[in-house]
Amino acid sequence: MRKEKLMTRMVIRMLLCLVIISLYISGCSASEEGDSLDPDSITTFTVTNKGQKQTFHIIMMDGLIREYIARAKDNKMKDLERIYEETVLAPVSSRCYANGVAEWLVNTYKSNPPTDLISLEKALDNEQVNRMIGAAKESLTKSAEQFPGPITNICILPDQSNLKTTIGITPGAGKIIIKYIPDSNISIFNSFIAHEYHHSVWMYKYYDSNRKVDLLENIVMEGKAVYFQTILYPNVVEFPFDDNKELDEEFIKNLHSTDPGMIHQIILGGGIFPPNYGYSKGYEILLTYLSSHPNMTIDEWSQKSAEEIYEGSL
Repeated sequence: MRKEKLMTRMVIRMLLCLVIISLYISGCSASEEGDSLDPDSITTFTVTNKGQKQTFHIIMMDGLIREYIARAKDNKMKDLERIYEETVLAPVSSRCYANGVAEWLVNTYKSNPPTDLISLEKALDNEQVNRMIGAAKESLTKSAEQFPGPITNICILPDQSNLKTTIGITPGAGKIIIKYIPDSNISIFNSFIAHEYHHSVWMYKYYDSNRKVDLLENIVMEGKAVYFQTILYPNVVEFPFDDNKELDEEFIKNLHSTDPGMIHQIILGGGIFPPNYGYSKGYEILLTYLSSHPNMTIDEWSQKSAEEIYEGSL
């Protein structure tokens, strides 16, 4: 049990939903043209909820990774950033990140190509690939049944065991990229998809470009996504509350800070803040608020402003 909890904490430290610092929405359609994807790499399905149909496209990127590995070896492991962008990221750009106002989020993937090709190859066996597709379909179906949203593309990207980047990013409404490593824990993988999915739908339904993007906005947004993933996958990833007066005072002092560095430090952990402090704090704030509003639906609490939720938690 202790080993499993430790693994969960290690995995959550890698999780960065990257709605941090900038809130955004993409107006792009999921029916893109001009990509060079193998049609067999795309799994399309529809979820019907109260008569409304929502279409999903799961883009499995194992074939692109195979090409990356071959070219990386041929080029003697040189110029990997260029090779990775050309072979892996560019073919899915129109579907999973291009034209979003936060397209820059993918830059962390571009600048950190996998270098452990032996580990990377272990993520590509057919059994594991099929397992991840099935898991993604399950998580997206459960998510859509609870919180329907737009046509959604989710790119599933194999990576090496020692991840250099974050697990998931949501560059806009209906655009998600999720990584998995060899022998990924399926429950954790599904939980992260649910988390990212909530961000995607929230951006589609409730994003307001006129709202101030400060620490409070980011903290509460992460709290909403955490709560959603715990509804669908309870007791999978831990978000422990930290009853620490010093941390709370520092958090309150910076509540309306728009400094990216400070927001990053408090949400992800750094300085006096423990890892993933912001996720746990946002979750705690939302739960406290909902204790006084126990009958609220997911739609209702999702659209509440950060200020209203925070003030209602005091």
